[in-house]
Amino acid sequence: MESASSLTISTVRSSECLRIEISNNVYLVSKQGIYQRQEIILNKPFSRVPMEKGVAMHLDYSGSFIFNGKLLTVDAICKLSHGPLGERLNLNVTYDNEVIGNYSAMISYMGGGSNGVWPFLKGDDWILIFTFSSTGFNSKKNELVIEYYKSVIPDPNLAFNTPKRKCISADDIPKEILDTTYSIEDLKSIEKTQWLIPVRDEQNNMIGKLSCCSYPGYERYYNSYYGDLKRILDMKDNLPFIAKSHNEDFIYTIEYEHEGTVERFFPWNNTRVSYTI
Repeated sequence: MESASSLTISTVRSSECLRIEISNNVYLVSKQGIYQRQEIILNKPFSRVPMEKGVAMHLDYSGSFIFNGKLLTVDAICKLSHGPLGERLNLNVTYDNEVIGNYSAMISYMGGGSNGVWPFLKGDDWILIFTFSSTGFNSKKNELVIEYYKSVIPDPNLAFNTPKRKCISADDIPKEILDTTYSIEDLKSIEKTQWLIPVRDEQNNMIGKLSCCSYPGYERYYNSYYGDLKRILDMKDNLPFIAKSHNEDFIYTIEYEHEGTVERFFPWNNTRVSYTI
């Protein structure tokens, strides 16, 4: 997802973390902590190639690095091949002779799927993030990237796994909860700052403040409809809205204050309310 030009937010695979770019700064953020990129260990863009003898090998990479005094090895393959005809992606990573990633995926005219574990590596005050994307898998870029982040405010409970999408049937939530809605400004009295840091430019001048805020007892919902297509098309009011939580959840925002303005984002999952009509 992207915002106005001052800030860019994107998701991080198999994680609720976000990657935020402001000026020359790149951050990895969670709801409880923030890390800043220190180094790009590997940046290998690649091009898609035509098939030759039944295979189009877009990338076949093997490399090793010394990271924190231990050996990090990376093997990555992206190709188009038969059996059935489709895109295949493999990423295998070891650190200090321990397997930390063994991910494989395939997409073809017959379907597709994936298995294994996407790699991640986390220390007490640092994180390595692995990106391996291909336009054959509906990504925007063909690239293999490893980024090293150092903690600014560490999140000791940060874990990397696929975030669960929040969904509830409209029949399982009291109607009065959804009938009373709020603006985020209505909730200022209960706002809690989870973390806040100054943002600086290349000359170390402060250019803004980046923070994560929470609003306990409230959720951001959106409606989803199933059933009669004509009635569904007549439904207009399906924009996200704020109401009280049905399960003691929180709203979390990312806020960037600069040049006298505040940009606010709701980058984490909204709760889907499912209606059958």
